[in-house]
Amino acid sequence: DLAGKSVPGNAPSRIFSNLELGAKNGIYLFGNVEWVDRTPINNANTLFNEAFTFIGAKAGWRGYLSPRFEANVYVGVNNLLDEIYS
Repeated sequence: DLAGKSVPGNAPSRIFSNLELGAKNGIYLFGNVEWVDRTPINNANTLFNEAFTFIGAKAGWRGYLSPRFEANVYVGVNNLLDEIYS
C-alpha cells in the first residue's frame, strides 16, 4: 500500500538564493545557492537521495555592441562543491 507515501523524485523542500552585483560599465558577478532536501527515489519510500547543496558562480559583461545589438558574454561554474546528487 502506497497511501501516505511521498511521490518519488520530488523533494519536500528546496531553497534557492541568487545575488548579482553589477557596475555601470557592464561588468557583473553572479552567485547562486540551491539546497535540496532528502528525496525519496522509489514508490515505497525505502530509498532516498540525501540532501545536497549546489553553489554556482558567473562573471561577465553585458552591454550594447550597437544601438540594435545587445551582448551578454560570461563564464561560469555550476556545482562548485562537486556535490554528488543522484
